[in-house]
Amino acid sequence: MVIIRLARGGSKKRPFYHLTVTDSRKSRDGRFIERVGFFNRLPVARKSVCVLIVIASIIGWVKAPRPASALHSC
Repeated sequence: MVIIRLARGGSKKRPFYHLTVTDSRKSRDGRFIERVGFFNRLPVARKSVCVLIVIASIIGWVKAPRPASALHSC
């Protein structure tokens, strides 16, 4: 089953997440099908973008996969 989930990146205590479309059997930070956006909890400047989602990519995937439970709480 294909699922949309957050893959963690960044360094210790400075998380950065990629919004990825992946197979549900793969690990959180493992192999993915497509990166469709990112989420930065700690932006460097107040004016920087915290979330970027490529809507065109998401529209094609939303019909098939269901979002991971972590995305429901965002």
